[in-house]
This record gives sequence, structure tokens and C-alpha cells, in this order.
Amino acid sequence: MHLEERSHRDLQPGDHVLVFAEPGFSMLSIYADKLKLPGEAVGRFIDEVNRRNEVGTLLPLAPISAMPRHAIRDSEDAAVVQRFVTEMLGALRDGRVTCGRLVIHLATPTLPRHAREGARAAVEQIQGLAQLGATTEIILVPGL
Repeated sequence: MHLEERSHRDLQPGDHVLVFAEPGFSMLSIYADKLKLPGEAVGRFIDEVNRRNEVGTLLPLAPISAMPRHAIRDSEDAAVVQRFVTEMLGALRDGRVTCGRLVIHLATPTLPRHAREGARAAVEQIQGLAQLGATTEIILVPGL
């Protein structure tokens, strides 16, 4: 499995983005604003992801999933990020989430080293894209 690191600005049809659940100015709020999502729904989503301490998704409202904030902001442990990216890949594998391209966007505004290492480790565990349903590409965004 190959994880390509490159810039990515706008979601295209068939994309699904993985961010971290943080209120205020964050990648989640940027994508939510672009998709014109109701602020109240996004706020509840952020609270739920952080309370449950697991990856959550805004589907079917929007092609956005999020990991808890602490994985990026309060930890420098790549294994923590790896756990949550692995959860996301599991959702692709079992069909709970379907997309042609997964965009992992964990910038703060740059991509923390532990986030890069954790995402890469999770993707390396996957034997092939065929195990991820319709997903044919995974992108790791290095910054805003």
C-alpha cells in the first residue's frame, strides 16, 4: 500500500477526508465551512468524537471523519495516531465508509512528525488497496 504525501485543497466527488476533532480554526472547520455544514451539527460531532475517543464520521451529511483531538494536540506518540488511522482504514475495509480517495489531513498548520509516522505505519499494515473496497488512493496532506 502506498501513501502519497502531497497538497490537497478541495474535496472532489468520491473523496473522504480524515481530520481531527477540534473546534475553532481547524481543518474540520475549514472543510465543514466549504461544505456549508450547520455549525451546531459540527459542534455535536466534535464533542462526540472526543467523548467516545474513537473515529467518528459525519456521513451521510458530509464525507468527513475525525479522530479525537488529543491524538494530535496532546500527544506526540505515533502509535496513538496509528490506532485511529487504522480504525478509519477498518471502516473502509468493512464498507461503513466508501470513497475513491481517502485524504488524511492532520495539519496544525504543518503535519506533526508523530502524525506522519502514525499514518504511514497504519497504511503500511494494509496488504493492498483491494482490502479497502472502492478506495484506490490515500493522500497524506503535509500542511494547510
